[in-house]
Amino acid sequence: MLFQQFEEPERQLLHQHHADSVMTVTDDEGGSVLLKIGSGSMQGDSIGGAIFGQVLGPYMTEGMRRIRGCDHHWPFEMNDYLTGDHVNTAVSLYADDVSVIAVVQDAEDASNVAKEIFWAIDSAIKPASLSLKKDISVVPIFFGRGAQQQMQQAINNNKNSGTWATTAKYLGCELYAKKCESREICARIHAAEAAWFALSGLWFQHDVPLRSRVRIFKANVMSVLLTGLEAYVLSESQICKLESWRMAKVRILIEGKGTVKIITAEGEIKIRAIPDRNIRSRSHIFTIRSELCCRRLLWLHDRICHPFDWTALRALLCQSLPFEHYHQLDSNGNITEHASPWLRQIVEDVATLHACVPMMPRVEQMQFGIRTLLSNNSPLRGLKAKIRKVKKFETPSTHQHEQAQQSSANQTSSSCELCDFVGVNKRALQTHRYSAHGIIREVSLRVVANQCPFCKKTFSTLYTARQHVRKIKNGVCPKGGGSVLSGSYPLVVPHVISCFFCKSLFADIEEYNKHLAQCILDCRQKRLDGRGTTTDQDESS
Repeated sequence: MLFQQFEEPERQLLHQHHADSVMTVTDDEGGSVLLKIGSGSMQGDSIGGAIFGQVLGPYMTEGMRRIRGCDHHWPFEMNDYLTGDHVNTAVSLYADDVSVIAVVQDAEDASNVAKEIFWAIDSAIKPASLSLKKDISVVPIFFGRGAQQQMQQAINNNKNSGTWATTAKYLGCELYAKKCESREICARIHAAEAAWFALSGLWFQHDVPLRSRVRIFKANVMSVLLTGLEAYVLSESQICKLESWRMAKVRILIEGKGTVKIITAEGEIKIRAIPDRNIRSRSHIFTIRSELCCRRLLWLHDRICHPFDWTALRALLCQSLPFEHYHQLDSNGNITEHASPWLRQIVEDVATLHACVPMMPRVEQMQFGIRTLLSNNSPLRGLKAKIRKVKKFETPSTHQHEQAQQSSANQTSSSCELCDFVGVNKRALQTHRYSAHGIIREVSLRVVANQCPFCKKTFSTLYTARQHVRKIKNGVCPKGGGSVLSGSYPLVVPHVISCFFCKSLFADIEEYNKHLAQCILDCRQKRLDGRGTTTDQDESS
């Protein structure tokens, strides 16, 4: 970088400073050590990514030119409608991380394409004294007939060429071969749980004011919960899951101030929970939906102000790839039925901002629709200070109505038919039926591993296998569906397999399945006789 940007004698002076830069570190006892830094910035990594990217960029351009020279179909190139740049939407580059997407025909073709891409990039960056790491992650995804077999074959045959697997780590996130929003939600909740328990000694210290504890909670827990989620298109249930977890922790934090005592006409004292919107307003905590909407709009504003920094993403959002026969935008710049979920989310976010700031027009009211919104003359450019007005303490009325309907439906489906018990959800109802009436769900007995006992198909988790068994009709397992990885997961068997009825132990899952069939018949006979533990005959299995 020094040789590219400077001339003599400054070049030699700065190069000497880069080579000889040192730092003295002193310990508590007065001892010191001299460390060689070897970095021209001397201020940490705040500008290291930008400097490294400017050096690596030209070499990566040469690497892409070599990839195009290979005998491989490369259908991801297009021209950005705003800047006119010819971009390759299959390549993402950030500092020293590179992501390349390619189309393959089968497992053998996948191996050849990966080797060509590795060779092209490695040979291009070698003059800069750089090289690829040995454990490069390769995630193959196949569609159509025989996809699972091709997927398993690609993973098994390429163990010595990079890391071929169904997942890959990137910038602290876990990328999966299928849709990963639900997995990312669980990962965010687990990370927030760790942040919550890391400060468990602080939440109930009454010497610290509640307002200060809430601010620490928002800074250390809520920030971890929402990290990176503005890049996803989340469903209503996923947003409710995040909101429920957060409000549960907030109610623990405020210690009893989330309830109120009510005296009925008969003189009885009942405790009722204060609505979540009142607690959010009191603690100045906005809804998950509004916070993510604000983050997305602020990111979009920053991208609009720097149009040359995201040419590939803008082209991919607003245009169709050469092999696609449909268009995401019509002639007026409005979205069509084939628009991507991210494009629809942008339109919804702009409509939300329009409801709070009328001077911001809707996408449909702009002259060229989305193209006007993302151009240099975008009406969003001068409204950065207004974007934070989309943050609200209450959920929209339409979503409140949907939540109320879902709550009433859950209450109806979570009531016990043998007594007056009403569970919060189906899991609470199952726990009550087992503890109070001795009823156990038959699918919990049938499926003790991540394998269907009937069709022998393996699944990612035990829960997924039980969901599969619940869908059996007339003794026939459901066909098709599921993810592209269905059937390619390893079988995970418990160390100890015990029969719930006779307490017999088994070392093989096949023996357990044969034994259980007779045990369930005996259990049903006891049920007819009015004695013993019963099973739920409503289960399809």
